[in-house]
Amino acid sequence: MSEVTFYVFQPFKRAAKGNRIIAGDAVQVPNRRSAERAVEALRGGLVGALAFSRTGDPTEGEWGDAELIAQNGLIPEEFLSASLPW
Repeated sequence: MSEVTFYVFQPFKRAAKGNRIIAGDAVQVPNRRSAERAVEALRGGLVGALAFSRTGDPTEGEWGDAELIAQNGLIPEEFLSASLPW
């Protein structure tokens, strides 16, 4: 069993129509600090962002719960609930 930790930056933007906040494409980043910096920056017209990590064994497909690392700006409620959708 070989556990690894993945760090992910999840951006959020306004939908083209309406005033909804939608998730952009999640991006894997190399480490925790890179994830934190990406969230702090909020570049490219983003209205919000969060970073999280997941640790597990990819060969077995077993993953622990996501750990929220940082957040900034507007985040849809379903991404901050107790049952994280990641």
